[in-house]
Amino acid sequence: MASKTSPSQLPSFAHPRYTLVDNETIVRRTQEGDGFTSVCVNDDYQSVVESLSMYIKEYLQTRFDLVQHWIPAGEDTPAKCDVLLSRNWETAPKLLVILQNHVGSQLGMWSRSTCVTKGLRAGSMLPFLEQAHEGGYAVIVCNPNLTSVVVDGQKLAVPASAFPEEHALYVYETFVVHSQAQHVFLFGYGNGAMLCKEMLQRQLVRCQQQTEEINRIAGIATVEASRVVEEDDSTDVKAFLGAYTVDWEASHRLQPGHAIPRTRAQLGVAQVLSVGTVAEEDENEVAPSTAWSVVAASDSVFRFFDFCLQDTLQH
Repeated sequence: MASKTSPSQLPSFAHPRYTLVDNETIVRRTQEGDGFTSVCVNDDYQSVVESLSMYIKEYLQTRFDLVQHWIPAGEDTPAKCDVLLSRNWETAPKLLVILQNHVGSQLGMWSRSTCVTKGLRAGSMLPFLEQAHEGGYAVIVCNPNLTSVVVDGQKLAVPASAFPEEHALYVYETFVVHSQAQHVFLFGYGNGAMLCKEMLQRQLVRCQQQTEEINRIAGIATVEASRVVEEDDSTDVKAFLGAYTVDWEASHRLQPGHAIPRTRAQLGVAQVLSVGTVAEEDENEVAPSTAWSVVAASDSVFRFFDFCLQDTLQH
């Protein structure tokens, strides 16, 4: 479904020396004040990222009717972690949980540096959430990278989110379990793949402990996963991952859509698909961000979710 938010309702990007052009590109005002340059000065990087982070969270909330929730919920503690949930997360028939756990990721951003250098459609979750919104998914945008905060110069661990796995399980027990969604989909970027598995394991344990519980997880999609199945995983976990989990990764050798058998065997998932490689003009980068892979994989990811949904409905 299309967003009904009018442009006048959307937030504005605020920074004393930089502006956001077309809700996409960060540019710096020249000293003369009558021109712009796309170069972000190193000394300004942190302040630009902070302004972008605030803007992206506000933009996503307004554009997609997301609500900010705090972990731990209902506790008066200075150390908190925020997550974003669709307003209708409790009643929507389809629920998509997004778990990014990658260097440079934070709430609403696949990659901070890519947002600054390549633009929001390359580095933020905006395009991905557009597709989820249009597909009728309620979403939970997790924040597993935020495990501690600094308060009065002291670093404090966030209760119930002191490490990414704890964050993922808290989100699952607090929100996913209490949703009415008949079909739950998990998406993991980077080490978020392992957090998807944490949620799957918790769901399967619930199925074993409670006879009325059914496994509502219909499919798991991951991008640039470094590991998924491990030797000590239970048989049912391995079976699900081997049947209903697909990973996408960049490949210099294989064209987009081609299977990568070697990685599939390493990860233990149903399939691993190539998204190709970065555009030729970006190949001179020393270490191109893997956030590009999310953008390249998005269409295929949602087709996979549609396939999983149809498979569930038929069984």
